[in-house]
Amino acid sequence: MDRNFKSSRRVRRSSHWRQIYLFLSIAPLLAATSVCAQEHDDASTHHEAGHPNHLAVFAGGTTEFHDGSSTTSFSLGLDYERRISELIGVGAGGEFVFNDHGRVALVGLMVALHPAGGLGLIAGPGLEIEETEHETAGKTFNDSSRETSFAFRVGANYRFEFGGRYSAGPTLYTDFISGKDPVLVWGVSIGTGF
Repeated sequence: MDRNFKSSRRVRRSSHWRQIYLFLSIAPLLAATSVCAQEHDDASTHHEAGHPNHLAVFAGGTTEFHDGSSTTSFSLGLDYERRISELIGVGAGGEFVFNDHGRVALVGLMVALHPAGGLGLIAGPGLEIEETEHETAGKTFNDSSRETSFAFRVGANYRFEFGGRYSAGPTLYTDFISGKDPVLVWGVSIGTGF
């Protein structure tokens, strides 16, 4: 088989997976939009527990896909959300990914839709800052390079509330980063309302 043909099939397969990830990541937001259009929002109400602010710590994994394989690294993050209504929140977050090649930090803004119960549908722009250590002949040097890329995150979380102001629950995001395949971020968030 011709090498160019094999490479072409790989590119098409990779493009096909990107389309599937994009669809799966955006579909919940589209569904939430239709729910939002039907719901009558009372701007004076806030989060069910009466706390318009929420601060959470995230711990989990970041799975990167490349050339038909994947690698998973530990991730640790923090996010803040301010409810501007019962349905809509805005906020910011940051996350560190600890991998074998250096450190990666993601920072960004978000809009959250809360269509039902503890469900949150999240989307927002951000930046990925990747610091890579240089290695020569098996030795790692302190000299490192830093690269910044545009990112866009979509996903969902679910908050199980307890104790009147605390929450815990699963989180699943897909990050679309310039020049890379989609990245899957998954884990657990523990937070507090105030």
